[in-house]
Amino acid sequence: MTTSQLKWKCSLLQTERQSPNRRVNALEDKISKVVGFTDVTSIANEAADFERCLGDKEPTIATHVLVLMVRGIFSSLHAPLGYYPTTGVTGNQLYLCLYDTVLFLETAGFKVRAQVSDGASPNRKFYKLHRKDNSTDLVFKTVNPFAPTREVFFICDVPHLIKTTRNNWENSGWHNRTKHLCVSCNICFDKIC
Repeated sequence: MTTSQLKWKCSLLQTERQSPNRRVNALEDKISKVVGFTDVTSIANEAADFERCLGDKEPTIATHVLVLMVRGIFSSLHAPLGYYPTTGVTGNQLYLCLYDTVLFLETAGFKVRAQVSDGASPNRKFYKLHRKDNSTDLVFKTVNPFAPTREVFFICDVPHLIKTTRNNWENSGWHNRTKHLCVSCNICFDKIC
């Protein structure tokens, strides 16, 4: 494989961030709002429109933002691809949104090899949607639907895992004592701290 072929290999990163309803501007001491309506995918928008027709509900104001980003595996490429305002994305919405993005990247000539995310509940649901025949096996890869000869690997975001571990250790011992972590060799972290 040549260097020019390697530069097209990429991973798709996604995270959902809570958008603050009120943010204090330290310079002017004014309060501003992040305002927007939810917009995940055209199918999800159609479903929301249909539900509003049935119940005459107003459009929902977004509380979160789903951020999609592409990173080159063998190149310095890193660029945001999209921001989707949500009220909390579901695994089914992620499925549609992420595969729309994979199609976009594959059509542009990129080779999507991995999808990186944290361990949030919608992401785990997204992984489970790739199980074969209702098995309980761990899902860590799937066939790329737009390039059936290649697989897309699901990778957990390591900084999120480290942060979660740190927070659990912190809460098991010397701060809140809300968790009591123990390992199989009968060492409890609340006794060490």
